[in-house]
Amino acid sequence: MKASVVDRLCCPVCRGTLESQAYQLSKKGDIEQGVVWCTACRNWFPIEDGLLELLPPKLAYVEDRKRFWETHQRDLQGRDLCLHGSAIGPDLVAEQRKQQEHFDWYANNDTQTYSAYQLMPFWEAVDAKTFDKWRTQVQPGQWLMEIGCAQGRSTFQFMDLPVHIVGFDISKALIRQAIAQYRAKDYRAEATFFVGDGSLLPFKAQTFDCVLIYGVLHHLPNPGETCRQLAQILKPGGSYFGSENNQTIFRSIFDLCMKLTPLWHEEAG
Repeated sequence: MKASVVDRLCCPVCRGTLESQAYQLSKKGDIEQGVVWCTACRNWFPIEDGLLELLPPKLAYVEDRKRFWETHQRDLQGRDLCLHGSAIGPDLVAEQRKQQEHFDWYANNDTQTYSAYQLMPFWEAVDAKTFDKWRTQVQPGQWLMEIGCAQGRSTFQFMDLPVHIVGFDISKALIRQAIAQYRAKDYRAEATFFVGDGSLLPFKAQTFDCVLIYGVLHHLPNPGETCRQLAQILKPGGSYFGSENNQTIFRSIFDLCMKLTPLWHEEAG
């Protein structure tokens, strides 16, 4: 987890200011083990193996939080933090939890993984046509953020560019895969992946030059609200790259065919 990314974040519960403490740094100076907490509502978020879990308490991975608490309890209590965090913020996360469980399953199973879905000839053709155009609009040194990045399907289309990339997804299993893929090779891009909820974008205003949402809005409970939030985090003159389901005369036919013979497994919002 890069400290420069933490500086761009805000609390996903109350949008308050975040502070961080590193317990262990990598050779590159990134945070391998540490904690991030909100100075306002006192919610805290663990960093383990370079992965920040920036989720409100109702969406948190409970067992991971308990294990982290047991290891660092003295330090956390010394910062006036408690195990379960603050009850402040929205509790209506049933739809987000459903997506989280689905994509954790999709990361690794015997039916069809998300990586296998990405390699389908149809999506390879669509991706090539789409990203070839978008890549030309991203300038060196810019900051690009992807909402719902999964295991990096879209994010890695920009990894050979000299840019800063931030990707997040509600599925911890998929984010672990994205981090492993990034660590396996040297890329020109400086990238960070973390776990977060696209329903409440945890970023400060005017933070990114480019925002990417590739087939994600229909998984969110309130797509319009997410779009309003992303307009706030884009810098003036920033670029929004998006591709989404739409209503055409062929839509009902496609939906019927997917019910009869599913090409991929989806839990849409």
